[in-house]
Amino acid sequence: MILEEDVSVLTNKPEAFKPIFEVSALYIHVEGHFLYLQKADNGSFQGQWSVPAGKTEEGESLEKALLREVFEETGILLKDFQFLKSLYVCYPEFDFIFHPFISKWSKRPDVRLSSEHKSFSWLPLSKAKKLDLIPGGRQIIEELFN
Repeated sequence: MILEEDVSVLTNKPEAFKPIFEVSALYIHVEGHFLYLQKADNGSFQGQWSVPAGKTEEGESLEKALLREVFEETGILLKDFQFLKSLYVCYPEFDFIFHPFISKWSKRPDVRLSSEHKSFSWLPLSKAKKLDLIPGGRQIIEELFN
């Protein structure tokens, strides 16, 4: 089990950084609230929370990975989104690059969860930080929104 205190989230690429994958992620913003998904009890990070996200496949652009992952996990078809900034995430056993995007909506879109998740919630970031987030989740919020 990876603990929050064992994870580093950095804005600059560290010297010995060797990412084994890249992740595209989406912060869906509606009137001060963001969509968070709770992982199912049958995969990695069981029961923990995160925004819609997933690994890019070989040869896939960050944007295509984002569109695919958001649709697969939530059933939401994205139209408008902006890139925020890449973050370098160091877990004890591996490193990866986190590419967050934001999409602002005037009303909450319908969410249809895949089998990867068991629940979802719309929360202000202050409450999202109190969830059992995947390791690095709080640090990512701090880097992106403070």
